[in-house]
Amino acid sequence: MNKFKFQSNFTHQERLEESIRVRTKHPSKVPVICELHPKDCNNANYPILDKSKYLVNEDLTVAQFMQVIRNKIKLNQNVAIFILVNGRMASASQTMNTMYSRNKHTDGFLYIYYSFENVFG
Repeated sequence: MNKFKFQSNFTHQERLEESIRVRTKHPSKVPVICELHPKDCNNANYPILDKSKYLVNEDLTVAQFMQVIRNKIKLNQNVAIFILVNGRMASASQTMNTMYSRNKHTDGFLYIYYSFENVFG
């Protein structure tokens, strides 16, 4: 598994303290790190989010989170977006809280890659 840029920029202790602070202040939200998958980083056609750290409602589904990402990067409709957690594609119907409880890192963040695939030609 590739290391996320966020993990490279902050120590484990700094990330842990941040996630605890955020979860204490916002107990109904999930701290998420969302970055472009490394396989897509060299493709200039794929937009990059302006930030990687998100605080999302725990009852938001993965499909709704994908729509948030799509809206933020103004993604063309002929490009499909995928969410990957721990190297696996996330189920679109799963809530962010379920995904968080099953996949959170020891530092308290949920790490997600987003990736693209051209569809319809």
